[in-house]
Amino acid sequence: MSAAEQDGCKEEGKCHGGVRQSVSRALSSAFEGLAKVAYDYPLPLIVWSFVISAGLAPGLLFAGRPYRWEDSYGSTSGRAREDLRSHRRVFHEYGSWFNVIVSSRGGANLLDTKVMRDLHELDTRIRSTRIRLPSSDESFRYSDVCHLRGDGVCDFMSVPRLFPSTAQFGPGRLDFPRVVYDSHGAVREVPDLSLFLSGVETREGKLVGASQMLWQYSLQAGEGMRETGKWAETEKDTPNRFFKVPTGPTEPRNATRAEVMAWMKTMEAELEREEFAGNKFFSLTVYSSRSVDDSLRAAESSLFSFRDLMLFGVVVILIALYASVVNFSKKTEEWRLLSALVGCLTPVLAFIGSSGLLYLCGLPHESPNLAVPFLVLGVGVDDVFVILSGVTRTWGDERTARRIQEGRDVGRPKERLAVAMRDSGISITLTTSTNLIGLLFGLMSNVFAIRNFCVFMILGLFFGYVMCLTFFLPFLAMDLKREANRERGYIRLLCRIGRMITHPLESQSARDLRKESGGAKEEEKEKGQKGDNRRGRMETAASLGTPAEQLGKNLEGGDAEESPLADSPRDSKAEERPQLPPPSSTLLDAEHLLFLHLVIEQICNPTRWRGWLVASPGSAVASADLQREQKEDSGKAGRLQMQTAQESQSGASPFPPTAEAREPAEEPEGRETKDDGAIEKPERQEDLCPLIRITTTAEETDAPAVTAKTDHQHHWQHHAGDGGTLFVRAEDAREQIFLGGGSVPKAIIRFVQNWWARLLLHPVVAALVALSWLAFLGLSVVSLASSSPLLGGGLKYGLHPVELTNRDAPLRGFFRQLEFLKDSGYRGVVFFDEGTEWWKESVQERLVEMVEDLEKQDFYRLGRAPLYEFLQETGRAGGRERPEEGRESGGAVGEEKERFEQSLAEWIGRHRYFKWDFAWEDPINKRGLRSWRFQMVERYCVTTDCYRARMVGTREFFDGFRDDFTARYFNEIFLVAELDLTILRSTLLSMGGVIGAATVMSSLLLKGLWAVVFVVVCVVAIDVSLFVVMVWWGLPLSILSAIILVLCAGFTVDYVVHVCHAFSAASSESRAGRVVEALVAMGPAVFHGALTVVVAGAPALFSKSAVFFLFFQMISAAIVIALTHGIVVLPVLLSLVGPRHGEKGAGRRRTEAARKLVESLREDGRQIVSTEGGDIQERGGVGQTLSLACREAPKCD
Repeated sequence: MSAAEQDGCKEEGKCHGGVRQSVSRALSSAFEGLAKVAYDYPLPLIVWSFVISAGLAPGLLFAGRPYRWEDSYGSTSGRAREDLRSHRRVFHEYGSWFNVIVSSRGGANLLDTKVMRDLHELDTRIRSTRIRLPSSDESFRYSDVCHLRGDGVCDFMSVPRLFPSTAQFGPGRLDFPRVVYDSHGAVREVPDLSLFLSGVETREGKLVGASQMLWQYSLQAGEGMRETGKWAETEKDTPNRFFKVPTGPTEPRNATRAEVMAWMKTMEAELEREEFAGNKFFSLTVYSSRSVDDSLRAAESSLFSFRDLMLFGVVVILIALYASVVNFSKKTEEWRLLSALVGCLTPVLAFIGSSGLLYLCGLPHESPNLAVPFLVLGVGVDDVFVILSGVTRTWGDERTARRIQEGRDVGRPKERLAVAMRDSGISITLTTSTNLIGLLFGLMSNVFAIRNFCVFMILGLFFGYVMCLTFFLPFLAMDLKREANRERGYIRLLCRIGRMITHPLESQSARDLRKESGGAKEEEKEKGQKGDNRRGRMETAASLGTPAEQLGKNLEGGDAEESPLADSPRDSKAEERPQLPPPSSTLLDAEHLLFLHLVIEQICNPTRWRGWLVASPGSAVASADLQREQKEDSGKAGRLQMQTAQESQSGASPFPPTAEAREPAEEPEGRETKDDGAIEKPERQEDLCPLIRITTTAEETDAPAVTAKTDHQHHWQHHAGDGGTLFVRAEDAREQIFLGGGSVPKAIIRFVQNWWARLLLHPVVAALVALSWLAFLGLSVVSLASSSPLLGGGLKYGLHPVELTNRDAPLRGFFRQLEFLKDSGYRGVVFFDEGTEWWKESVQERLVEMVEDLEKQDFYRLGRAPLYEFLQETGRAGGRERPEEGRESGGAVGEEKERFEQSLAEWIGRHRYFKWDFAWEDPINKRGLRSWRFQMVERYCVTTDCYRARMVGTREFFDGFRDDFTARYFNEIFLVAELDLTILRSTLLSMGGVIGAATVMSSLLLKGLWAVVFVVVCVVAIDVSLFVVMVWWGLPLSILSAIILVLCAGFTVDYVVHVCHAFSAASSESRAGRVVEALVAMGPAVFHGALTVVVAGAPALFSKSAVFFLFFQMISAAIVIALTHGIVVLPVLLSLVGPRHGEKGAGRRRTEAARKLVESLREDGRQIVSTEGGDIQERGGVGQTLSLACREAPKCD
């Protein structure tokens, strides 16, 4: 809100009555004050901002990385996490694993004798290699960290160990599919060998060939085991066997997590040795419990790699070059190069400071954090462009710049920066607020990595916002000071900085005032010296007898005009001209400049701007009146010409006469004068030049009239009105608001106004845009609701942990190979809650029923339930039922329970393999059964949709027995798959929250409810478009894409809000006129901001990080869609169904613009003719409002 608007509001008492006006007024005042502080004391703000950011930079060196992917990307709440906690609470561990896929090369048969010998050597190397930690002198091997079964033998499966001996290697030596083999004295069974082989060839029940093998080595989790006592002597093997065979039987040993992780890492490195990796018969692919963690650490470390740091540096340089180019001006004093470069440095410092602070606070570095610096850079530069655009539009015309330089207008850089920040500050505050609110909704995620990312983004954007106001703004103030002083370089700026250092408490305004006072005294002294010199020359000439006429001719020029002895009225006026500059009321603010630039452009180029483009409602009537005036009032025009000339000759006019008025005008050829002085119409229509008619009324109104008309002799014609009419020549007005040439920002303004806006407002183009937008939205809705492959197959869900790794991660090769093992599947664990009365026959019957039904389920592949086998072998159901009265007796129940547990302990003694699958209150004596478990192998499943269906199916099945016992099935992939169940609902709620926040903020800061409606409609359309882009690109909705959607929902508000805010602040009366003003005001800044965000993310195309690439894909799509809505769709919608009339303050702004135009014409000596009630008068200003109506007329130029 301008100062004039605020004064008008105070008079009417209308602008203080609402929360929105109060908030907007308070923010405007705050930003004006901040701009003035930045101008007066730039150095302290710059130093403190830089010191804080640089001081926090060492925190980047303390960036820690988590050790488990499931803790970072798994659900932190929900049933899967609860199941994992329950399992750890009872069994104290969830084991690790080390898997190897062996694939044949060149069609080799992996069962051949020579190949099997090489594979046997590989297996021996895996199980026999000893490892020593740096912090310990004790070495260990696989048997020390393996997951022991109850018989003391490590749980592993490798095909070479299925053969009785190495001498029996070769095809046709193994049974298929069931294999029974000896594992160090313990009889083991593989019920279905196809679980571990693919490309199988069999003959008469014997295995003769295979192209792929899957080896599995089970490991401890490093969390300790519940039973830590010594083995019984009968459970030990012979000493020789103990030392010769590295896989046991051994005593139970609690391996530490460091040992387990070190063993897996060493084995991965061992298998990469040339003797194995370069084998001509087979290739190896490894997947272990730490593989995802290692791959994620490699992805997370890429931020600090030299390659990615170089990419980030290149992006900063590119954006800096772009910012420099779009702010270029041939007048080097107007080229804000320093501001452009500092504007690109500002978000970099913001990222360094914010991330360093969070790393110092102990927050870890996750893969999504790779996108933080690029997003902070893109969004931060967007704010810089908005502020630079506001400064360019404020007092940006050539006349104002010239008069400020000459000291004829009070337009100091301090006031210019304050006026520019009045609206720009509100714009960046609104967009930053919506971005932060969107990220706040991301904190509601139950995934730690997402919450961590949101915290880094929130603090990064907040730092960027603060740094923009405290670091960039002072540099911009110094650049504006350099521009005002017409300094082509930065040497004098360095001198001023030196004075700031030596005089830190002195403000820049005080230095400016002292300089202006000194300059005024010197000017007075110089004028006095010129007068003395002139007086002396005149006295000398008089003494020599020189005639006065000749003396006047010899002294023509600047001295004659400045002479205090001149006799002409012009010299008298020059003598009486005040020494102080006039008030700053004639300076054109952004809204005034854009409005006048638009209306005068239309008058001067009527063939370019058709009447249906930006015509005001009364343009047709005004056009008819003008035609009637040209026919009926020709005599009055002649009298007007004569009277105007007479007034000008006599000096009655308050304006300095122009050259045309001072000299008699000659009658041009082709023009005849009638007896009454009326002038005939000229024959050459191409010589005509339009006039601007400013109609004033006695009462203040928001519907004025400024029209174009043609004068044959370039003289003023009369137009009667209620309050009077002013006429000025359009070419004179055009000179007053000329933006100047050789400047890229001003050239962009002219391009947007004269070409882009006109193209959008063409009826055919506008209709095409509106219909295409509606058609796209309809297709989007159909694509989201349909599962047809032609429309993308519908929205997909899920994220596999491997998708979080780098795109070249070796782990991805393992899962590509796993696709060939169609008979294999994930292994999970089924366990039961404590408190179940397993000795009861009814419970045992339900257990038998559950296991038998389980084998019939689609998700089931293989499993061995020990308690079920116990019940089957013993032929009992946990003891006989007692009568009701016996069951009520505590002693009877205790005896029943004791008999059951004793029988079960005896069975476990004969089946030691299952020893560790039972949890006891007394594990030594095996009393007090708490829970038990068994492993289940699922059927083949590799897609996230399959994981989600598998999880839902297992839960529904086991929940069917909840009345008797609580069975749980856990697979670590469920930690991610569970998120898919609620991902759509949570994403929509978060995006709805962002839209709600944008609605609230828009209601507080935008001018009118209509603006809120347009913002909400466009943001919803953008969000729907993002969903359909995901469908067409095949991107699933996952934890990463969901947070990107929420983030984009906040970012995309920027582009819509900027245009709506500019539209509401426009001064034109018609919709189309306000659309043009809005596009000119914010279109370039919106485009620059969008382009810089895309450029900032461009390194993702060369980065190995899949997470970063996903961010780039979705954010680039969001930016393109949002930009299209901001500068294409929204302007068209506003021109078609926007508010018919501008806000109440628009009329006042038009009045103010007209007054400033008339005052500037008067000050420059241009003719202004007014008529009031039929009397011809010359007025000194306009007190009323104005609008524009165009008619056909030749161009001024």
